[in-house]
Amino acid sequence: TLRLLLLLLASAALACGPRVAAADAWGASPPEACASEALQPLYAGIDASLAPWAASGIPAKLMDGALRSHAGPGSKGFGVLFRAGVPYLMSDAVAAVPGHHAGLAAAYLHLFAALGRLFGDAIPDVEFVISTGDAPAVR
Repeated sequence: TLRLLLLLLASAALACGPRVAAADAWGASPPEACASEALQPLYAGIDASLAPWAASGIPAKLMDGALRSHAGPGSKGFGVLFRAGVPYLMSDAVAAVPGHHAGLAAAYLHLFAALGRLFGDAIPDVEFVISTGDAPAVR
């Protein structure tokens, strides 16, 4: 189910507007459209990226560390949690994102809100750490 969410992000340009309009445009509801055979090559890449955690899931300790490293005070990042298809901001730091990164953060927040409206509870419960920096450090 995480690969579905990653696909949703990859197709974010299509993720604006009400569900009915999307169903008309795609010929199916958004979650059904994501099951298209044409998208299977994209899923293969997503599956490969997530392979290290396929059996166990991404550990909470790793997510907590990413949140501390990339979404703390003075950083250019923030955390977002989807619960029951609704996005929630996980960090206060987004209010202090510096310079033009504030606009990038706002765009991401609008994207997540649009995904929640469009796909609803088809989105699994999942956490993201978003960095708007050019080259986030990986430790």
